[in-house]
Amino acid sequence: MATLTLKYTDLNSAIQVGDHVFYTTTATSGSYTVNDSISETYGNTYIGVVKELSFASNLHNVVVTISDNDMVLPFSTDYFFFVKDNNVNDSGVLGYYSQVKIENDSTTKAELFSVGAEVFESSK
Repeated sequence: MATLTLKYTDLNSAIQVGDHVFYTTTATSGSYTVNDSISETYGNTYIGVVKELSFASNLHNVVVTISDNDMVLPFSTDYFFFVKDNNVNDSGVLGYYSQVKIENDSTTKAELFSVGAEVFESSK
């Protein structure tokens, strides 16, 4: 499988091996950089998985294994971003016990419309 090395002078410190890399083409609208009409129509392009990270004094290399050898390679002006692998990087509150206290600080009656929680089993 092919590899692609992306070089950055400023790199988000949260990226790690195993993250999925995407890119989207951009256009200028006034003083803003936005998705161009092609990206809005066809979506983001998946590049592949980060296989290696190397950090030099002022240049960071991200080596990505390309998922599709027929993929159209990105331009340096495209916007690159990464997504964490959900199988490895779960997020949320961990623990066995949680307590919530909801108070109304007003002097008039108030009605609570909804309360929600994200719960998942963290261990057995």
